[in-house]
Amino acid sequence: MRPLYEDATVWPVSELIVIGHLKDGSLEYVPTRRTGMRAPVGSIMLDLVITKVLKAKTDEEEIPLIIHYGLGSRGRGYVKREVS
Repeated sequence: MRPLYEDATVWPVSELIVIGHLKDGSLEYVPTRRTGMRAPVGSIMLDLVITKVLKAKTDEEEIPLIIHYGLGSRGRGYVKREVS
């Protein structure tokens, strides 16, 4: 499990801190086959729509993100996983 960090620790070392939400329809599961693994693993790609910038400046309205294997995503919806 990932350790928790206090805001006072994260703030000084973060280049950009924003508030946002997932862009509708942007969640995409990208499967990855790895030798020796029983089940396929993969990453989740998504677009974050920025609604407020808390630290730094950016002209971007959306940021593409990748949630790598090993980190979980939770939400009200599901990621469609087509694995052959």
